Amino acid sequence: MALKVLSLNILSDDSKRLLESLFGWVAENLLDRRVALHLSLLQRDAELKRQGEGEANYYPVGKCMEKILSKLEASFVADWQLMSTIFSPSSHYSMMTEIKFIQCPAVTNELLYTISLVS
Repeated sequence: MALKVLSLNILSDDSKRLLESLFGWVAENLLDRRVALHLSLLQRDAELKRQGEGEANYYPVGKCMEKILSKLEASFVADWQLMSTIFSPSSHYSMMTEIKFIQCPAVTNELLYTISLVS
């Protein structure tokens, strides 16, 4: 039986490199194998991100990631740069069926508007 869905939970505080790999070559490999991605992001240190310390620009989400991401859940994410990278105005998530936010200070009205356009 072939793998159909990869469910991945990531602590976004200290996983910038992992996220960049996921946005790039990992997504390419999953797309090649026709595997959908359910991604869960958890941020432990919301205060750090709110103060703007430790924030860095992320590489853009690749087209392969846009084609495999079918479910996104974010909990306590205050890193607005990460959320803005995932939901940039040029994104289009053709497989996305579910988005869930739990206590996410990074989710603003502007971000919700962008999501309504890209999903």
